[in-house]
Amino acid sequence: GGQRVERCRRHAGGHVGHIHEQGITTSGATVNASLVTGLQNLVGIAVSGSDIFLINYYPTGTVGEYTTSGATVNASLVTRLNGPEDVAVSGSSTTGTAPTITGVSLVSIPGTNNWQITINGSGFGTRSGYNNNDSPYLAIEDSTANFNAGYSGDAVTANVASWTDSQIVISGLAGAYGASGQVINTGDELAVDVRGVQTGLLAAVFNQAVPPVISGVSVVSLAGSSNNWQITINGSGFGTRSGYSNNDSTYLAIQDNTGHFTAGYLDDPVTANVSLWNNTQIVVSGRAGCVVAP
Repeated sequence: GGQRVERCRRHAGGHVGHIHEQGITTSGATVNASLVTGLQNLVGIAVSGSDIFLINYYPTGTVGEYTTSGATVNASLVTRLNGPEDVAVSGSSTTGTAPTITGVSLVSIPGTNNWQITINGSGFGTRSGYNNNDSPYLAIEDSTANFNAGYSGDAVTANVASWTDSQIVISGLAGAYGASGQVINTGDELAVDVRGVQTGLLAAVFNQAVPPVISGVSVVSLAGSSNNWQITINGSGFGTRSGYSNNDSTYLAIQDNTGHFTAGYLDDPVTANVSLWNNTQIVVSGRAGCVVAP
């Protein structure tokens, strides 16, 4: 991410048109705060004649302070900014509706350290997918591994399989992904943001932790038992905890679709004996509790 100046020119009749150009204010211009009511991530605005300038920092941080009506513009706050995007301002509010992100899901791509990232919500606009590229309308930040991806100028790019108004599917990260520790791992904290393609408006940043990955489950019959099993779960991102006997947990769930019962999860009558739980492996050394199912 980075700082951006966004400029909109008011046309005759009150219509506001989109233009793609960089705007730099001069010191002494005064602010009319009513023109920017409702804008998101705003940290500075300037008005000069009929031109409206918006100064945003994305995804986090500030440039100057929030301005109020009558505030005087300090041009030094904006002359170093670049990478403008367009946004429309009309009267006392922005035109269009800002995107909303309702959920972000990550699924590990087998045999790789890469992920399919699906962003659900509304107001994303529509555009064609693309491979190994950046965009001014998408940004992903991994604050744990300390890298950004997908936004204009980021070395780590995105493969976007589809982009509709309600869903964006990223089929993996590309470019410099994997180099110099720029890898998403289970447990990493991600921040995702989307700018509406047609409206130019930003969604609120959506924060998502990367979920654990189960790479395999093995089941071995316990010696001397006709209906109990040792279940070994392999993967990553499980975290660590002590083992336990004849108990349930909010972190483990086993479902037998044939026997029509669940085990090991909170308040399940069929409990679990967990002999090992580390970040890459969980060993369930048998079911316990109400063990009546085959």
